[in-house]
Parts: sequence; C-alpha cells; structure tokens
Amino acid sequence: MRFLEQRDAQDRDDGTPRMQRLRQIPPETGKFIAMLAASTPEGTVVEIGTSAGYSTLIHATLTSCKQTSS
Repeated sequence: MRFLEQRDAQDRDDGTPRMQRLRQIPPETGKFIAMLAASTPEGTVVEIGTSAGYSTLIHATLTSCKQTSS
C-alpha cells in the first residue's frame, strides 16, 4: 500500500490527469472505506475494483485483522 500511496502522491504533484493515475481515490476516501468496512459484521467481502487494487488492499487488511482478533 505504501508504494501505491507514494505513486499517487507523485502523480498528484506532477499533474498527472486523474484518469491516468494508478490509484484514483484519495487517501481520505481510503480511510472512509476502512471505517465503513471495520464497522461491518464478519463475513465474506466482495469488492469490485477498477484501478490498481488500493481499496481491495484496505478490505483485505481489515478482513485479516478481524479474523485474527476473533
């Protein structure tokens, strides 16, 4: 995730158009997704992404944390 965040910051700084960026959601949106996912009950997570998998990594991280804390 750190690589994707660094790449996104670089793309934003150098003016890469939004639709050409590797990751299209800003970090604040990722944090919001994490908050929503953390508040859901345990179960199967289905995430349909359209970019580099940033939000999928958020879901996978939270799912893993929920399983280890049970």
